[in-house]
Amino acid sequence: MNSSNPNDVPSTGLNVISFLIPLVGLIVYLTQKDESPNKARAAGKAALWSVGISMVFGIISVMISLAAVGSMM
Repeated sequence: MNSSNPNDVPSTGLNVISFLIPLVGLIVYLTQKDESPNKARAAGKAALWSVGISMVFGIISVMISLAAVGSMM
């Protein structure tokens, strides 16, 4: 996809912030998707990766907790 905005390149700093605070990534994606689609897409993907990894770690921690509680009984 060829963008007319020459500054439409993914920003490492913005991606890191989007990964650490997914709401920021969502806001950047929604506000910049028309003007800077490449930058917005990268921030959105970083936010989605963060949410996905958080869910996986949450499921793993619940499984470990249930195993620990089950071994006490």
